[in-house]
Amino acid sequence: INRCGPTFPTRLMAAASCDVTAFVTAYEAAKAVLDLPVIWDKVSALDGQVPAAGQMALYRRLAYTLRGETFWLARRAARGGQGVEALVKRYGPGAAALKKLVPAILSPVERERLEAQVTRLIDAGAPEALARQVAGLQPLTMAVGLVDLAEGSGWKLEPVARLYQEVGQVF
Repeated sequence: INRCGPTFPTRLMAAASCDVTAFVTAYEAAKAVLDLPVIWDKVSALDGQVPAAGQMALYRRLAYTLRGETFWLARRAARGGQGVEALVKRYGPGAAALKKLVPAILSPVERERLEAQVTRLIDAGAPEALARQVAGLQPLTMAVGLVDLAEGSGWKLEPVARLYQEVGQVF
């Protein structure tokens, strides 16, 4: 509630068709998969050092990303009954691998969207390095689906991610 808003649990459980257990499992897994506690602490350390607007913009972007990742993991947790550890074990390595490929792997449209977000965060007063790190998390919410697709197709994750971006660029 403190990070994503008071209606977040109710709305997400309805949207993801999951129960409280799957929601809590997904929320905790999402934080771990994206390494959000470390980044959240970096933003918190900016207290009094940057304009409040910049810090709040970073928090909002982190919350947005956390909501998205929680949704996708909640759907998996609801279907498979997996716990936090199992979700992190399955999706964490894929997210870490994709993090190394962003922004290079992104389509021109997605790269432009990422750069626009970085610019908005910097304009609000966020430090550039942290603005890039936080904005770079949003494309990682696709990691859950890409890991599943790679496993289902027998392909490696990087070619699946590249194909996903190429197809997305066409549409």
